[in-house]
Amino acid sequence: MLKLSLLFILTSTIYSYTTEDMLKSVIVGKIAKFIKWENDDGNDFIITIYKSRRSKMFFEKVYKNRKIQDRRVQIKLAQTVDEIGKSHILYIPNIGNREVDEVLRSTASKNILTVGDSKGFAERGGVIQLYFASRKIKFKINYETSKEQRVKISSTLLRISKVIKG
Repeated sequence: MLKLSLLFILTSTIYSYTTEDMLKSVIVGKIAKFIKWENDDGNDFIITIYKSRRSKMFFEKVYKNRKIQDRRVQIKLAQTVDEIGKSHILYIPNIGNREVDEVLRSTASKNILTVGDSKGFAERGGVIQLYFASRKIKFKINYETSKEQRVKISSTLLRISKVIKG
């Protein structure tokens, strides 16, 4: 009986973890519907994942045969800030604060929507922070950073988010 209980706990924990990761990858694409980028060239829609092969796998699975803003989706992996390059969205999974700061400094004013899930991401200068509260995914938006990044966020998304200024 103990083995069965332990198996159930481990299986449900793994399932909820992968479900959360999958949900985040889906949400990032949904967010894109409410964003306009300055100087957008209209080519492939590029999502770059920072330092997480696991997250890249989920994004590739979700966007394999889908489009964002009527464009084919390209998922890239960047292991260093120098590899980020041109991108519409940079997804930064939970990494250390020092590294978050380095990534955000390197992408400042590059017309990239930065999305992360680490605590305090929006306050540190990320544009959109994903977090869970009451078993629901929520958004925190740093409006000042969005203006600096030259990404226009729809009022619809702003209304359902916690907006911070500065």
